[in-house]
Amino acid sequence: MAMTTALLARNVGSGERGTCLLMLFICFALVACGKERPATHTPEYRAAHGLVEGGDNRVEVSGVPFRVPSDLEFDVYSAGDIRPGKADELTLHLFIDQAGLHKGNPVPTARDSRIRVEISRMGDPNGKSYFEGEKERAEAPIVRPALGLAEYPLKGPAAEAEYSGTYVYVPSDGPRGNGREFFCSVAWPKDPVLRNGHCRAYYYLGSGLQVRVFFEYSALVNWHVIMETVRREVGAIQN
Repeated sequence: MAMTTALLARNVGSGERGTCLLMLFICFALVACGKERPATHTPEYRAAHGLVEGGDNRVEVSGVPFRVPSDLEFDVYSAGDIRPGKADELTLHLFIDQAGLHKGNPVPTARDSRIRVEISRMGDPNGKSYFEGEKERAEAPIVRPALGLAEYPLKGPAAEAEYSGTYVYVPSDGPRGNGREFFCSVAWPKDPVLRNGHCRAYYYLGSGLQVRVFFEYSALVNWHVIMETVRREVGAIQN
């Protein structure tokens, strides 16, 4: 900007008219440089990404196109420059319970029916699964027949055992990994009334993008329905 200003000063001269033009140029430059990036999850942020409210949208994530229908709630995020039709991360907000996926209004109000799905280029498709990464901390497994999962408590500070715990859940039979393992952080794990927390799972698409799935600990009992529905919905929006 300093070089451009100096060149302009030489071109417009040192008279009153030249001074006015120079000041006008500087004002425009300062406004352009000071333009603020829209805050995330605002109408301005979505508009900057070229999203059309109430219509179908095409969003490209790391070169992989997705077509998001109008009846699907979603957000986008870009770490760097905002470009229309492109994003570093696409987040879907789904409503899933034991009955399956709910679309339109009204949606279920229960917290454990809200599922967040984040799609981005992250991690290594050939990397360690949750269980492989935590097996050195894993204690003896406890089979949970109601879940169809084996629960592996992870070792932590003894002083925190009463009010917090972390667990890896894997299928008690069948294959592990790729969306069939769950990492859960739980508060008051020994109290059946106060117990609450969050779980997450992930899997990879053929494109190499990672799909991360987040839900309430109380919804773990519906893991089959949740993961099958997420896979179906993500598969349906891939171009």
